[in-house]
Amino acid sequence: MTNWNAYTDLIDETIDGIRLVNAGEKRTVQDLKGIHYDEIKTGRVKVVRMNVSPDAARKIGKSPGEYITITIPTLYVDDDQGWAEFEQSMEKEWSQLLQSEKITDARKMLIIGLGNKRITPDSIGPATIQTLQEHYLGSSQEKKEIYLYAPGVTAQSGLETSDFISLLANELKVDVIVVIDALAAKSHERLCRTVQFTTSGIHPGSGIGNKRKEISARTMGCPVIAIGVPTVVDAPVIVAESIENLVDAFQDVYENEQSPSKKLAGVRHGKVTIAERNLSLLTPLFGKWMEWSPSDRLQLMKELLPLRDQQLFVSPKEMDAWLCRYQKSLSRLLLQWLK
Repeated sequence: MTNWNAYTDLIDETIDGIRLVNAGEKRTVQDLKGIHYDEIKTGRVKVVRMNVSPDAARKIGKSPGEYITITIPTLYVDDDQGWAEFEQSMEKEWSQLLQSEKITDARKMLIIGLGNKRITPDSIGPATIQTLQEHYLGSSQEKKEIYLYAPGVTAQSGLETSDFISLLANELKVDVIVVIDALAAKSHERLCRTVQFTTSGIHPGSGIGNKRKEISARTMGCPVIAIGVPTVVDAPVIVAESIENLVDAFQDVYENEQSPSKKLAGVRHGKVTIAERNLSLLTPLFGKWMEWSPSDRLQLMKELLPLRDQQLFVSPKEMDAWLCRYQKSLSRLLLQWLK
């Protein structure tokens, strides 16, 4: 199961990868012992709740804990109605997560914004902290002590981020740590359209192959909740996805030619499952490619792309506008909790 090696910080993408790798065995998430999986759709919003045991976490290469992934596949940066649904769902899931972790009555809280504020796709953490400081500092909070900080990245400070936060948390003796960070996805469709909450903590830089020491309850000595937004995707994944879409488009074209009644349908939109692939039609066109696993196809893309000695990551061209949206949405979410 660990062969699915596309960079991703999203637990549901990891599970989707396991589904694909084990498609020949018809293995499902429910068959994986130690993973409780629940998926709910409300309007345009899809919520995946997952609880991963330590044993299952080792098998899938993730940390144990509770994961909540909220996404709107059709969300756009200027979609006010979509953002209203998105924020409403975030507020509901955040409240339930706090209740399940029994930290609704926390009095001393440390909120950390990870990332490099000078690099837009990596600046969601620092930008959210800046907005929180502007709106929260100066307000009267008799029963709560709130600490807001953006430590930068190790390359800037020379300090291991996890060690620095641990020292800060121990000195302040906080009840809970909230960490906000940008994530990596393995599908361009998830970029800036997803938020992940998790009690498992976070490994700064893990999504881009630059894994640092973890920030978790185990290393911090208090509950840690991570809030992440995927803002980048590995460049070879984009190429691999494009080829998969090309394969599906060819299948549609040839099937429509053979069946005049289907011509009006045109080329289908959305992903085609492995079970829907017509291998007898596609194998003569694409050869051995159709027999390879998704991880093998991705590995080929990594080897064929130029600049092999450098990692290339892609982010949306409207990243500045997405950043502003998330800066406001996450700040409102946390301000409601803090006040």
